[in-house]
Amino acid sequence: MEKVLMNEKIPEESPRRFDLGEKVVISGCLRRGLRYEDRGYYRRTRLKEWKWREIPDQVGIVIGERTLRNGISDWQGSEIGYDFCIESTFRALLVVTDMNRNPFYVLPEDVA
Repeated sequence: MEKVLMNEKIPEESPRRFDLGEKVVISGCLRRGLRYEDRGYYRRTRLKEWKWREIPDQVGIVIGERTLRNGISDWQGSEIGYDFCIESTFRALLVVTDMNRNPFYVLPEDVA
């Protein structure tokens, strides 16, 4: 099950503060997704959005907190390149579950 966090209201500050190195159990994570929309002759817009997906419960350690952004990348020409316009921002925890895997971005409400 995936849901897109594009226009949802997510609180800026999580109700609970997590300490560095705190042991937690996570039930979902975020992945960066890209979607394209054609807007005519050689015009294409990239929608960059974070998608939530459910994962089996895993024990991990909090190693940080980040501000993530959803937005639109619009092509402005070969001299300028892509222009990124931010549509929404929200906070996420950075949680590591294994020494040999990349950390997960996790919403504070997915942490027990």
